[in-house]
Amino acid sequence: MYKTDISSSMIAYIITSENIFDLFYRVQAMSKLISVDKEIISEINEKKEQLAEDAKAIEEKQEDLKKLRIAIENDLNEVAKKKEEQEVALSNLNARKEEIMDVIEANEVNLISHSLSIINSSSSISDIENAVNNLNSLLPQLNSDYAINLTEEAIASGNNQISEYEASILEENSSSNLATESVNGSVTNNLGTYTMSATAYTGGGLTAMGIKPVRDPNGLSTVSVDPNVIPLGSKVYIDGYGYAIASDTGGAIKGNKIDLYMNSLQDCYSFGRQSVTVTIVAYPNQW
Repeated sequence: MYKTDISSSMIAYIITSENIFDLFYRVQAMSKLISVDKEIISEINEKKEQLAEDAKAIEEKQEDLKKLRIAIENDLNEVAKKKEEQEVALSNLNARKEEIMDVIEANEVNLISHSLSIINSSSSISDIENAVNNLNSLLPQLNSDYAINLTEEAIASGNNQISEYEASILEENSSSNLATESVNGSVTNNLGTYTMSATAYTGGGLTAMGIKPVRDPNGLSTVSVDPNVIPLGSKVYIDGYGYAIASDTGGAIKGNKIDLYMNSLQDCYSFGRQSVTVTIVAYPNQW
């Protein structure tokens, strides 16, 4: 039937049979073709339905993706908006922080200004010492870098003035009293004599009196004493060492012990431990 021009008419295909056998053949063939067509059509319909379902699922997913894209865009817009708000808030906060720091800095500079003026202009060492002590107590409480730098510079300047003043006093007293305190190596002004166990130390820093330790064989050196035996600030003479000011203390210096300042560690090793005679030449308020 498919190979002839009359395939469009089943009736024509059957009635044009040449004989009864051809008729039966054509009817059987037609039946098989119709059966196969039904199977093909049924399969096509099933696939068509499946394609329709798949297309519907795809459309649904596309719709979901569209909704998801819209939601993401809304979220991104919201994030961008919040970011902008946070940047504005941060900018305002930084501006406010700078204003607060300016106020803090002004208050701190005002707090230390009196001590600064004393150190920069006062000629009284006691006033400078009080100002330095005041600044040292205020320094841990300061927050402004500018105020901290001013304070540290003023403390350093004040300590330098104090050290220079004390050095000049020691030099004046040394030059004026050395000639009158000894004759042929013996001390003439004897306020007390002790036999002590002497050791030696060296290093920088400041003494307990706040002055720089020195070793000057021709002037005044620095020694460490027990202030309960020899008051701090006393002037002493040590046999074999010379004149010194008792300006330092030490945890191990108790009783009749004395620690002599040396200029080097080798000098300390060379001195070792010795028994020395210590004579008090003048008490703190006597020279």
